[in-house]
Amino acid sequence: MNKLVSGIAVVVVIAVIAIGAAVYFFAVRDDGAQDQAALPVAAATPVVRADAVVVPVKDIRLAMPRQGMIAEVLVSEDDAAQAGQVLARLDTTAADAAIEKAEASLAAAQADLASLRLEIRKERETDDESRPLRLERAREAERQARERYLHLSGANRAPGASVSIEGALTEAKFAAALVDADAAVRDAEEALLLALGVESAEGIPATSETIALVAAREHAIAVAKHKIFNAETALKEANDFADLRGDAQSAVTVANAVLLNAKRQQDGVKLDYEEKLRVAQDAYDDAVVEWRLRHQRYMGIDLTDGELLTPPGELFAQWGADLEFLFDRRNLSFPNDRLEDDPNTRWNELKLFSWLALHPFPSTLMPTCGGVTLPVGMVCLQKEYDDAWAALSVAMEGLDTTRIAADNAATAADSAVVNAEQALDDAEFTLSKLQGGELEADAARAKADLDAANAALKDLLDYVDEDKAAQARAKIVAAKAARDALQPDEGEIALARQSLEDAALQVSKLERGRDALDEERREARISAAETRIAVAQTSLNAAMTALEDYELRAPFAGTVVAVNVEKGDEVAPRQHIIGIADMSAWELRTSDLDELSVALLSDGDSLEVRFDALPDLRMTGAVRRISRFGESKQGSVTYTAEIILSGNDPRLRWGMTASVRR
Repeated sequence: MNKLVSGIAVVVVIAVIAIGAAVYFFAVRDDGAQDQAALPVAAATPVVRADAVVVPVKDIRLAMPRQGMIAEVLVSEDDAAQAGQVLARLDTTAADAAIEKAEASLAAAQADLASLRLEIRKERETDDESRPLRLERAREAERQARERYLHLSGANRAPGASVSIEGALTEAKFAAALVDADAAVRDAEEALLLALGVESAEGIPATSETIALVAAREHAIAVAKHKIFNAETALKEANDFADLRGDAQSAVTVANAVLLNAKRQQDGVKLDYEEKLRVAQDAYDDAVVEWRLRHQRYMGIDLTDGELLTPPGELFAQWGADLEFLFDRRNLSFPNDRLEDDPNTRWNELKLFSWLALHPFPSTLMPTCGGVTLPVGMVCLQKEYDDAWAALSVAMEGLDTTRIAADNAATAADSAVVNAEQALDDAEFTLSKLQGGELEADAARAKADLDAANAALKDLLDYVDEDKAAQARAKIVAAKAARDALQPDEGEIALARQSLEDAALQVSKLERGRDALDEERREARISAAETRIAVAQTSLNAAMTALEDYELRAPFAGTVVAVNVEKGDEVAPRQHIIGIADMSAWELRTSDLDELSVALLSDGDSLEVRFDALPDLRMTGAVRRISRFGESKQGSVTYTAEIILSGNDPRLRWGMTASVRR
């Protein structure tokens, strides 16, 4: 059997060698490039062959710059077209309307400017005509303002002052009014003294009548006050011990109530914080369980006590775990290619394997990610770790805060109880000292004497006629206000000075002619109107420019090779509707240049060209460009080479096939 196999193998090898030699022989023979006997096989020049197609050196498919309906098609296939020639037009109804609108806006803006210029000219004429009358009124206002300022400032009353007739009359009226105001104040002050029954008050001078009246009443008041003092002394001596004993008893009662309330609050605080501590501890325990569960579920890790309170970022860094890499089943590996846990990793590979078998990233969804696939799914897994850690951190902080608050509240409650007990001890000690005292006087008799003395004093003090006194005070206030109103204050003087300056400024402005600010405003209005004209002109220019987009022009001279549209058709901006080619010169484009041949060519290489339809025509060409990227065709990769012909022939046509070789 072995000999038979060896014999068959030898036959196969001999057959392969024979076939290869035959293929090489016929290839070299067909080539005609050199005699096989002349050169050794290793020195043969590689042959490059490829099929090609004749194409123009320049052609283009044209589209309209904008969408619209075709209004005119001005060329047909095979027509000659010149560079810049209009080939087709869109319906320009909308563009014409935009131009008309822009022209109307420009005309309106120009009309507004003309109207504004006329309006401003009339304003200036009116201003010039009315200025003399306004100047006369302004000078009269300035004179009146000056007279008022000279009066209020006191300049007219200064020694040697030059006063006008009008100013002298004003000062005389002012002096008479001031005398009357002073007399009214004195009358009102005298009425107040009579109503009060005093010799003087509030800076009002005394009279002989008021002096005598006040002396008699003051003696009676002194006697009544002495009786009151004696009665108050007796009553105080009688009530001192009784009041002290009552106060001490009240203090004991209050201290007992405060102590009872402090103990109740102490019990309530302890019960309240015991419940709060229980709730906080439960929340912390639940967060710990959830945090441990995350690691057990996804990575098969039982956290140690030291790892429990480590943030996830630090924890994964310590372990050398990259979640996005680790939870991609394509990256899962086992030591020695055996399905077992790797003792060198903190996580359990078997747990990961079972988890990823149920949730094979990235082809399926995680059950907690709401229908999101990787890489978002990986983010959701990361978020589960972050959320569990955040919940544990919040629970841990809440437990610590509750413990501190419980300790503080218990301390405060205990302190309140101690303070209440001390206050009760103090009150009971004070009461025990006062229990054996007796009343030292008859409180009832002393109280009656005091009431009688107070009644006598009240009769003396009620002498004042409150109604008349109130009326007199009101008259004094009114009289003084009227007198003060005659005297100008600094504010009035400053206001008068400002009014005089404003009046003088108005006179100066009118004397200078037209107001500069008004002129600036007028020029600004004209400038704004001119700007509106410029804007309208810009809009018109833009509309005229946009009209050019409604025409399709030839970018270069050539022949129309395709017309794919008719009048009335609706076209899109990128839709090719007309094709143009410059067929004054031709080039070749290969269609089957394989990867072995393309490696033998370079830009500028000279090639021999033969045409299938013109067997008698032989030309040469030069490689202008070779594509850098190949295209797969029927299992092989081909490249495109562009070849410039060295000459031209009138028989050449677009699309003719040719073969090139080197």
